[in-house]
Amino acid sequence: MNKRHWNQIDLFGALPDTLIKHLIRHSYNEVVKKMPKRVREERGIGALEV
Repeated sequence: MNKRHWNQIDLFGALPDTLIKHLIRHSYNEVVKKMPKRVREERGIGALEV
């Protein structure tokens, strides 16, 4: 597994929920961006608002 853009967060620490949600959405959008357009359209996958 390529860990070049790996995020590790402590869910029980002092990070605000909004930051955690932002990081999750950003990671999801990076994955979706690299999917072929055909696959995104077939599965109805789109980017999430960050």
